[in-house]
Amino acid sequence: MRERVPTIGILAAVLVALLCVGQASAADINFIESRDGGGVSVGFSAGFPFTVGVFTTQESAYVAVFTGGAPRPVGVFGTAETGYVAMFTQGAGAPRTAVAALIEPGTMSNPVISDVLFVTRIPGVIVLEFQSDSDVALSGKLPSRLIEEPPGSLDEMYTLSVEGQNIDIRISAQSGGEGGTPPAQEVPEPGTVLLLGSGLLGLVAVCRRLHRSYR
Repeated sequence: MRERVPTIGILAAVLVALLCVGQASAADINFIESRDGGGVSVGFSAGFPFTVGVFTTQESAYVAVFTGGAPRPVGVFGTAETGYVAMFTQGAGAPRTAVAALIEPGTMSNPVISDVLFVTRIPGVIVLEFQSDSDVALSGKLPSRLIEEPPGSLDEMYTLSVEGQNIDIRISAQSGGEGGTPPAQEVPEPGTVLLLGSGLLGLVAVCRRLHRSYR
């Protein structure tokens, strides 16, 4: 029995090591849309492990994650100071895929899209495109992942794996729309209630008179 203890200990240590190796670490990218229409900002987790290029507009944000070394101009534009920023990559032959979308609360059966996340993979580069315009073209196909957006919260939209790296990138977004506020039900004005009550009393009186006349 004593000889088995070291063997069991070694097997347990190997199992723990395999589990640790098999689990990918994670890095975060957050797209946050300003409520006052100030545009979309991009945030990264501490120690984000890749070089990136970022470009933002009033209703969109583009991030080029360079997984294969230093930034390079592949279907992108930018400056030497900011890095190269991905805008249109269709010319590089890579498919632009809508992978996730935030939708207005209560519209799951008939989704009303408010924000869309596109992913384009080029060798050594992953292009993330966040569009907050609800009119963005989706070629008639909705993303497979639809998330109902609570107002003012950061929602995890998608997690993508990086080829050749033991790391995943979690992508979250916060919409600038209020969302989730149902329209208030109209409350009848006091005059309307009084008029309705008077009409009902008059109807009761007429019914009583008719009932007496038939006796």
